[in-house]
Amino acid sequence: MHSMTSTDITRDVVTRLVDAYATGDRATAYAVTHPDIVWECIGPPEFFPSCGQRIGRAAVFTNFELIAELFSITEFRAARVLADGEYAALRILGTFASRRNGRRHRIELFCHARVVDGQLIAWREMFDSVAAVRDLHGVDMSMLALSTEPLERL
Repeated sequence: MHSMTSTDITRDVVTRLVDAYATGDRATAYAVTHPDIVWECIGPPEFFPSCGQRIGRAAVFTNFELIAELFSITEFRAARVLADGEYAALRILGTFASRRNGRRHRIELFCHARVVDGQLIAWREMFDSVAAVRDLHGVDMSMLALSTEPLERL
């Protein structure tokens, strides 16, 4: 029998988490998440209140509930997982629809994860928030990037 390396364990944990999130399997997601996890989503909290840093399993799961209140998720899968020891990088593809207005967005998340003792202890994700704001909220933020005016004057 082949024993799992730390790379195998890391790949298994992050894949199980993504699959559990996609299917709503809270028990599995809970089991693979460390009680002291630090979870961070890089994005504008003005448009996506689930963005920002959450510390601890309870805060992360409260955030999962917030996401479920705001969006229906019709697809969520790991398209690529690269693991090395206790670290992993993931590319996740998903489709989200706003529960408020029905607008849809095909999201591509890039995530960095760390697994210690078979549990996820750190997660940091980022996405194209400009495209997500456009698709889900109908706001074209690209003009802000082109402007030379200070933001407070726009």
